[in-house]
Order: sequence, then structure tokens, then C-alpha cells
Amino acid sequence: MNEAIDLPCVYADFNGGEFVGGNPMDYVLRLTGYGTLASLARQGIRLVEGMRILFFEPNDIEAIGVVFFDRTRRDPAGREGEWVARIESEVRDTSLGEMDSRAHPCFRCRQDLRPHLSIVGQQYRESCPSCSASVMAPMAPPDK
Repeated sequence: MNEAIDLPCVYADFNGGEFVGGNPMDYVLRLTGYGTLASLARQGIRLVEGMRILFFEPNDIEAIGVVFFDRTRRDPAGREGEWVARIESEVRDTSLGEMDSRAHPCFRCRQDLRPHLSIVGQQYRESCPSCSASVMAPMAPPDK
């Protein structure tokens, strides 16, 4: 039985990862890009400590990771803390495709944010023009 079948599948840029602790098996994937934000928003997923996700780059590679909020880092907007995933499976080839990667809905009201983002840019500080939800809502820091 393939355990990955029961996990959410979220786009991630594996180039944003790093090896930590001097162990080549300890790979941490930074969850920082707009592709990841859009993938989370499309699926209505808000990151939670300990969540297991199948991360993938379309038609390239995939791996299972456990998500945690690292308060020692800074997110792309410069705020304290950043979501990362510790990869716990081998990185393997994937046949997962784009999964409608063009859509970027607001996490709250589901309005397509692409037209708004094309005007205001992508600085990780944008809000939905309809409901004012932060574009970073899927990656909001955990409750303290």
C-alpha cells in the first residue's frame, strides 16, 4: 500500500531545500514560494505543525515531509519564523503533473488572485482585494 496516496500533494521548489546537521540524510525543504502558497490555497490547506505532506515538483521529483514552523528563520516577507518540512522519505521520480498550477485563489473567499498579483506584484505582503485576507494565510504562523 502506498502511504502517499492518503497525503495532500503540495507543490514545492526542491531547490529551496538544504542539508542540515552535517547528515546527508537530513534535508529540510523551505516552504516559501508562491507556487506553494497557490497549491495550499487551491486545496484549502493551512499548514499545521506535524502535518505530513507529499511535496512534488511537477513531472520531476517528490518526497514526503513533516511540516514544522522554525522560529529561528525569517520568511520571505522578513517576518520571524518560516515553515519548513523535514523530508522523511527518499526523493523519487514523480509523474504528478501541474495540478492546475495556474489558479491562485484567495484562501478565504476563493477569488482568483492572479489579476491582482499581476498589478501589485509578489512581495508576500499582499491581501485579497475582496476580503482582505493575507496571501500568506495558508502559511500563517501557528497559534502560540
